[in-house]
Amino acid sequence: AAKYTGTLSNSLLAEAGYSFNHEQYVITNQAGVNKTPFSPEWYANHNRTDTALNTMGYYSTCAFATGCTSWNGGTVSLVQATRRVLSASVSYVTGSHNIKVGIQDSFGPYNNYYERNGDLNANYVNGRPQTVTVYNTPVIRFTSVKYDLGLYVQDTWTIDRLTLNPGVRMQWFNSWAPESGMVAGRFAPHRFFAAQENLPNWGLHAAPRMSAAYDLFGDGTTALKAS
Repeated sequence: AAKYTGTLSNSLLAEAGYSFNHEQYVITNQAGVNKTPFSPEWYANHNRTDTALNTMGYYSTCAFATGCTSWNGGTVSLVQATRRVLSASVSYVTGSHNIKVGIQDSFGPYNNYYERNGDLNANYVNGRPQTVTVYNTPVIRFTSVKYDLGLYVQDTWTIDRLTLNPGVRMQWFNSWAPESGMVAGRFAPHRFFAAQENLPNWGLHAAPRMSAAYDLFGDGTTALKAS
């Protein structure tokens, strides 16, 4: 993050800032758990859970007692997320009249890759097989915020005993999904998705505000306020 603050004159203040945040992490298993897709080991080492034991919190001990050999075994998730934020403002301050105008914008991508051994989850109840949950893995999710843009103006104006505080903020938001392709899995074919715009696209939203304070006796001891 970086920020600039400058007093351009006795009554004029300028501010500008930029911040950058990048996250990249992998949620995976211990060595040897992940298997080569479509190999015999990949089919055999699918995820297994025991519903009854899991509700009691026995995730790590259910395996050997019931045949539940792994809890979330073989699941891999890769996340990449970046966010950039820009901001700038100018303030005009005279004492009786203070006005500030500013802009803020935030944008960046969020990408996620997800796969699992066997592309299914075998569900047990007290050690007895009950159902299976199949998945369309591997899955790639590409999303990106184009802009999360806000413009605002706020004012504080004192006229004799009356102080007015008007303001308004205008907001726009737009995100999209770049094109993506996924190889075939056990239960899902090869997939290709073209880029999709406006997911969502929220046009202008304005949020006005107004407040006022009146010094009843002119000595600062009692004020009447409304907003």
